[in-house]
Formats: sequence, C-alpha cells, structure tokens
Amino acid sequence: MLELSIWGLFIWINLILEIIGIYAVTVGFCHAKNWARLFTLAMFFHSSFWNLYLLFIEKVWPFERYIWLIYYMVVIEYLFISEIQGYFGVKKVWV
Repeated sequence: MLELSIWGLFIWINLILEIIGIYAVTVGFCHAKNWARLFTLAMFFHSSFWNLYLLFIEKVWPFERYIWLIYYMVVIEYLFISEIQGYFGVKKVWV
C-alpha cells in the first residue's frame, strides 16, 4: 500500500472515497445536504456497473452479485423518490 504502483494508487483512491462516503452518509444526510445524496448515488451507480461487469462478463459469485445488485437498485430508487428529494431540497423539475 505504501509503494508507488497502480494497485497502491487504487487502494489510496478507494480509501479516500470511502472516507468521503462515510462523511457524506453521517454528516451530509443528517444536515440534508444534496451533495451527500448525489455522492451516494454516484457511488451506487459505480458499484452497480462493476457488479454487472462481474456478474455477466467475469461470472464471479453470481448469487452474491444478484443480491448486491438488488440492494444497489433499491437504494438508488429510494434516493430518487420525490419525498426524499424534497428532504434534500431538490426542486421538482418535471410535472
């Protein structure tokens, strides 16, 4: 982790994103900050993409991947509900 390599850089980037994610969920959600909702959505879309890649291309642990994919989709759908968007101060654009 301390050496200068692609994997070391990958680990550090993931560590920083996890720290931001913990901050977003704890502080950002409690104070109803829209950036926390958007960051969480981006992280879950990113995780869903890699989950689909591992599920259909690499075919790694299919049962576990289906469970995680369902979890990701439920949380993404939850964050798009109008009441939740209203909590975060998102104005309704569509009719």
